[in-house]
Amino acid sequence: MKKILFLVICLFSFYMQSCSYIPFISSTPSVHPLKTVNVGYTEEGLASWYGPQFQGQLTASGEIFDMYKLTAASRTLPLNVYARVTNLDNNRSTIVKINDRGPFVQGRILDLSYEAAKQLGMLQAGVVPVRITAVSPNYYLLAANEKFTIQVGAFTDFKNAFDYRNYLSRYFDSVYINSFYTGKVTYYRVRVGIFDSQQQAQEYAQTIVSPIVKNYFIVAKD
Repeated sequence: MKKILFLVICLFSFYMQSCSYIPFISSTPSVHPLKTVNVGYTEEGLASWYGPQFQGQLTASGEIFDMYKLTAASRTLPLNVYARVTNLDNNRSTIVKINDRGPFVQGRILDLSYEAAKQLGMLQAGVVPVRITAVSPNYYLLAANEKFTIQVGAFTDFKNAFDYRNYLSRYFDSVYINSFYTGKVTYYRVRVGIFDSQQQAQEYAQTIVSPIVKNYFIVAKD
């Protein structure tokens, strides 16, 4: 039985490589510890920036991305709240609004707009260590109702997303497709489960998802 299951997974992996699948860059799962979210909450990690290639596209919050505004993308911080970001290489800081989801690259915790990166003096470096401090007064209230999910893939072809969802439905109870239109292209994101906390999502991902899907990200549900 194990040999048959292994063969099925291998054949499906070969099939997916021939389709318009958008693979995650990371080769290992991105799982984060449960956060205590409140005004003054702080975390440190690597930040990158994005600009012209996404100009005018829709963000996860429903806003149109404007590279000249002070915004940022986070996988888990609540949307529409504000945080002070400090570049630990030069101590320059700025306040940004979290209005998008990302970055989907292992080891990074924030994607900054072009303008925010410019103010932090990180345009040339591209990726720098930063400190994030929550400053929005309603941060805790927004975070209290946050739901989480496990994103296992993203496609530009609905059929590929549909086929992948059906495949994963053999192993998981709750697999669904979440569509996201950027203003130029629609991404069909395959996700597993809806959880009341990050901790619940982590436990499910580690025990149930990881034996089947190696590349996944825990994200706040939008």
